[in-house]
Amino acid sequence: MDRHSPDRHLYPVSRSNCGGVNNGTIRVERFGQVPTARTHLLLNMSNKVTTTTTVNPRRRRNRRKRLTRAQRASAQTAKQLPVTPPWPGQRGYVQPRARLSPCSQVYLRSLIDPWFVPDELPCIPDMVDAPSSKTRTIVRGSFTIGTQGFGFVAVNPLANTNDSAVGTVTGSTFASSVTTHNATGTVSILDTQFPYTSAAVTNYATRTVACGLRVRYMGTTLNMGGRMVLLSLPMHTTQPPTDLLNGLAPSQLLGNQGARTEPTSRRWSSVMFLPGGNPASYNYADSAINATSGASMIVAIDGANPGNTYEYELVYYREIIAGQSTPSDMTASHTDLPGLSAIKDYLGRVIMDVSSLSYKAALKSVEDALTYATSQSGITLGTSLLATYVATRGRPRIEY
Repeated sequence: MDRHSPDRHLYPVSRSNCGGVNNGTIRVERFGQVPTARTHLLLNMSNKVTTTTTVNPRRRRNRRKRLTRAQRASAQTAKQLPVTPPWPGQRGYVQPRARLSPCSQVYLRSLIDPWFVPDELPCIPDMVDAPSSKTRTIVRGSFTIGTQGFGFVAVNPLANTNDSAVGTVTGSTFASSVTTHNATGTVSILDTQFPYTSAAVTNYATRTVACGLRVRYMGTTLNMGGRMVLLSLPMHTTQPPTDLLNGLAPSQLLGNQGARTEPTSRRWSSVMFLPGGNPASYNYADSAINATSGASMIVAIDGANPGNTYEYELVYYREIIAGQSTPSDMTASHTDLPGLSAIKDYLGRVIMDVSSLSYKAALKSVEDALTYATSQSGITLGTSLLATYVATRGRPRIEY
C-alpha cells in the first residue's frame, strides 16, 4: 500500500511478529472501531483477507444460563421456607429471658423508688386480685434536734388514717437521747391526703403497697454536723400495739444489721418499706392503724447541734377494697405469683443496702433470677414455644 494512497488513514499497516520472527502476516486495523470490540484484517502473503472480532469481556460475563421453570419454582419455594432458629447448644442460640409483668414492674419500682410517679398506681400482685382503689399520698415537714443533740423521725408504714398519727418527729424542746415517741417535745405526723378517717376506714379494707421516708439537712453549712442512722425493720406488728423502735439509743439502732449510717448532708438519705418480715404485711386490715401500733422506719440524727433543722418527705402507696362500703375510683388488680416471689427474694438479699440500689439494677437482678427459676422448673417460655413451632413447622418432633 502506497504511502500516498488515500486509504492510508483507514488501514494503517503494522507487521506482527511471533516470538520476534516475521511470519509474513500483516495486520491492518480499521480506525473508528471500539477498542474492546475491534475488527482486524489479516493479510497474508497470498492476499487472503481474514476478519476476526474480539468479544467484550463484560458481555461474556453476562452470558448466564437461563434457569428452567422447575429451577425457578424450586428457588421460590426455598425463599418461602422459614429459617429454623438454633436449638440450645447450637451456635447462635440465645437463652430466652423472662420478663416481669407490667404490674410487677410498677410494684418493684414503688418499693425501690417510691418518689417516682408512675403512670399507673401499683398494686401487690398476689392472690388477692379483687378490684381496688389505689392511692398515693405524700407528707412533707421538718423536725428539730433536741437539747441533747439528738432527734429523729419515725413512722409506721402500715398506718391507714388521716386524723391520727402515722409517725413522730422531735422538736426543739425534746430533751432525751433515746427514741421516746410520746415524750415531751415530740410532734405527731398526719397524712391528711389519705381519704379516710379512723372511723370511716373500718368500712373498708386497706393495706400498704409501698412506703418511703427520706431526710436532708436544711440549715446553714457552718452548723451542719452529726451523723444519720437509717433503719427499716422488716418486722411490722399491728395488734397488740407494739413499738419496735421505742426507747432505743443511737448505739442500739446501729446494733441492728439492717441499719446504716451516713454523714449529715443536703442530699436526700432514704429508707424504704420492707414488707417481707411479717406475712401480715400483705394482708388487708379493716381497722384503724396509727403510730401507736408500732413504728418500723426511722431516721435518727446523733451528735448534731441543738436546734438544727432537717426536712423529711414521707410517701405512701395503698390499696383499698370494698368492705361495708365501696371505695370510689376502683381499678383492676393483677396476679403475678412468680414475679412477686422473685421480688420478695430479691428484697431479702439486699435488705441491708436496698436504698443505694437503682430501679434498673433491681429489675435486671429480679428478671435474671426469674429466668433461672423458670428454666430450672421446666416452664417453657413463649420464645421457646415459637422456636419449637417454627423448627417443626407445626408438626411434632419424632425422636428414635
